[in-house]
Amino acid sequence: MWVETAGAAETAETVLIRQTLDKDRVGRRRGDVDLIRSSYAENFVAYSGNGLADPVGWTVLHEDPDAHTEALAADLAAHRYDTVRTVLFLTVLENMAIGAVVDSGDVIDRSSQASRPFRDKSLWSFRKIEDRWLAQSMVQALGDSAAGPFSGPPSPSSPEIEQFLIDDAAAWNEGSHGAIAGSFDPDSRILDAAKKFDPAGWVMLFTGIPEYSDWLDSRMQVVDYELKREILHTSIGAGGIEALAVAHEKLTARHQLGAAVHSTERTVVWTLSKRTGSWLVTSLLLNSRRQ
Repeated sequence: MWVETAGAAETAETVLIRQTLDKDRVGRRRGDVDLIRSSYAENFVAYSGNGLADPVGWTVLHEDPDAHTEALAADLAAHRYDTVRTVLFLTVLENMAIGAVVDSGDVIDRSSQASRPFRDKSLWSFRKIEDRWLAQSMVQALGDSAAGPFSGPPSPSSPEIEQFLIDDAAAWNEGSHGAIAGSFDPDSRILDAAKKFDPAGWVMLFTGIPEYSDWLDSRMQVVDYELKREILHTSIGAGGIEALAVAHEKLTARHQLGAAVHSTERTVVWTLSKRTGSWLVTSLLLNSRRQ
């Protein structure tokens, strides 16, 4: 379960990120969608956790900030949110950050004035653009360990995304670090969940492709990889330009200069975008925990 306490000592960057989160919160309380919109980057995407920590239950909700704020405007016209926001943690690496919040309080029906308790956990990612921290993505209705693994019917498969992941696995088996790195958006991020439900324990490994490409190049000069990948889940937005995918992998590494062999099994989560015409990875979460 998440421990809902304030994070470590503030830095100049976390103060600015909190201001971005506060714009979103205040905009929701006031019903001011323009204020909410000002906290989002142009490539903002909203996902739904559907009350689950298991990413196999996550779906693409809104593919751009305008679609998200339009949906919020309709909701805020019907409901008033009397809520407070608790920032659980913020982790910053260079010009990218992740964080999690809990919104709690009451939601009031504007017509009947009927009130009901409200509580929502959400996971955010941010990017510093010039001197401003803007939200790049948000997973709302995020569950915790008590929610258990996803047990509903499988989502419809996406041949496009499945082929993308098949081609990516082939690049690992062929040792083609250029093909692997070339499948990432330049502003993508790579994280390690370390098999923890609590995102406060996640680590950002890479915040951009050049460093990741150099790492792949150095590794593949001395290590051969065998990757077996089973695709568990894909979700594509209504417009067909944003997607999410989950797979189970067995990765075996064999050192070329010795007999050492290492294997690991892991669940991996991708978010992908087709804004530029071709699917590219926008985030990669290694070692996700499902149960």
